Parts: sequence; C-alpha cells; structure tokens
Amino acid sequence: MGALLSKGQGGIHYEDINSSNNKPENYPAQKGAIIANKVLKGNLECAGEAFEEIYLWLITNYYEDMDKIKSKLIDLLFVIEKALPYKASSFSKSKQSYIFSILKTNSKEVLKRQFINIISQLSDETQEQIRSERDGISPKVLEYLNNNYYKEINLADAARYVNLSYHYFSKIFKDEAGKNFSDYLTELRIEKSMRFLKDHKISIKEVCFKIGYNDPNYYCKIVKKVTGMTPTEYRAVINIRGDDIG
Repeated sequence: MGALLSKGQGGIHYEDINSSNNKPENYPAQKGAIIANKVLKGNLECAGEAFEEIYLWLITNYYEDMDKIKSKLIDLLFVIEKALPYKASSFSKSKQSYIFSILKTNSKEVLKRQFINIISQLSDETQEQIRSERDGISPKVLEYLNNNYYKEINLADAARYVNLSYHYFSKIFKDEAGKNFSDYLTELRIEKSMRFLKDHKISIKEVCFKIGYNDPNYYCKIVKKVTGMTPTEYRAVINIRGDDIG
C-alpha cells in the first residue's frame, strides 16, 4: 500500500488548493473503469494513480462542498464494484461500513486514505477469488454442460452459473478449454448424439431433439461438419462393423 499512499502523504495537501482559481473540467469518469481493471489485475499502484486523478478533480471542483465529494466517492465505489466480473461477498459487508465512515468524516485527507484502503481490500479479495475460481471453474463448468447440454443454454447461462461476467468467463473458458464456448458445446452435443445413434430404436429426429437441437436438417449438417459423416452414414458404418466407432 506504500505506493498508493505516497502521493497523498508526500505533500499534496488538499486544504491548500484554492478552487476559485480553477475552472471546472469534465469529471474523469473513465478512471473508475481503469481502477476496476487495475484492481482485477492486482496492480494497486496504477489503481492508486487513477484514483489520485479523480480525487484531485473532486477537491479542485468541489472544494467547499464536502457532501458533494462524499457523494462522488460513494458513487465511484459502486462504479468500481459493478465493473468487476463478480460480486465479492465479504467486501459488500465492508462497503457498508466504509460508506458510514465516509458520511462521518470531514477531512479530505482522511477521505482519501479511507478510499485507498477500501481499494486495497477489494483488490485482495478479488485476487483471492480469481485464484479460487481458476482452480474450480473447469470442473464446475464441465459438470454444468454435461448435465444441461440438451437445454437451450448459452455462454451467458454458464457464466451466471459460476458467478462470473460474460466477457471475463468467455476469456477464461477459451484459455482453459482451448476453444470458444459455442464450439465446445456443439462438439459435446455431437458426442452425446453418437451414443444415441447406436440405438436404432431412436430415430435421427429424436436424437436431434435429445441433444438440444430443434431442426433435424441443421443437426445433420453439424454432424457432417464435425465427424465427416451424416447420422445415417454413421449408423450404416456401425451396422457393417458391428462395433463402436465413436
């Protein structure tokens, strides 16, 4: 945390800033997303630098209005939390305590230190959850897909199941599975269909419905694309060989 606190401790005394000599500029709202991104990556120094810019803007433009500064800090906290790929449950409890402490504080320096501390706490919990999620995401997702492949599921459904954001889950899944979610689900469905096709009592149309497709023609095209054979050809080869080629 030394890197985050160095600027504030080193000599930027906000009480010395005369806001009457500064014209209001556009609020650097994009910095909130930058802070969240750096928190996600565990880069506290860069997160602190982005916060410094926001806080300097706040005390420059709302110098005499502590309530406005506090309101903006609380808003910023929610912006950062919302931008993260999941909800940090224990942090949510600390957040309430932090908000109460903001409302009771009338020192600009204390407000700054409080916010830096909450960023540090959020980063620690985020990194811990990332480590645990990376260790457990594959088995959880694979189990989910194996139990639900025949339903109308998509990447957003799987992301919600493991409590991650759509875009973050998409990246993690592709990194770990070596292919995107859609391709993986398609191959899983075709693999399951190969087993159903061995049972000649089940029509190809029924097999199509069993694995989550509504259009038998589309199913046949996908099987041909993935395996090089149509479902009918696959069954014919099984009959000739009398064994399992899947």
